[in-house]
Amino acid sequence: MASTTDSSAPVSPLTPDQVKLIKESWRILAPKLGLVAKQFYARLFDLDPGLEAFFSKIAMDQQGKKFTDTITIVVKGLDYFEMLVPAIGQLGSRHEGYGVKDEHYVVVKRALLGALGSNLGDRFAGGTQEAWSITYDALAEIMKKGQQDGPVTIPGIGS
Repeated sequence: MASTTDSSAPVSPLTPDQVKLIKESWRILAPKLGLVAKQFYARLFDLDPGLEAFFSKIAMDQQGKKFTDTITIVVKGLDYFEMLVPAIGQLGSRHEGYGVKDEHYVVVKRALLGALGSNLGDRFAGGTQEAWSITYDALAEIMKKGQQDGPVTIPGIGS
């Protein structure tokens, strides 16, 4: 059992400036998170129509809210990245149960970055897009590891 002070504990792949860019861009998007979610899922299903089957029994408005709520938690927690890791790993473990495969993460990234970019416009150029890309890649790797290792939980985070 690894200790929380273990030197192999994950550290944020982001610089403080990148964290600031993500937080600022998410603050800008806050009034239209429902639209961001709708655009994300529309792009996702355009990129891979087979993924729509994963959501056939789910109310998409509720799913969109879960999606944006999860991103909000991540954005707020970026200053405490090591605390996000167990919850994100748990999320990956749950997604494995839904049938999510490694190749789906590439499609999700394209859909997410596309939805963010279409809503942020010029504000998404350069550093902001790069910061979101780095964040997504890091979280996707943690989710994949969670799929392999099984869920890990910490009180008050995730569920």
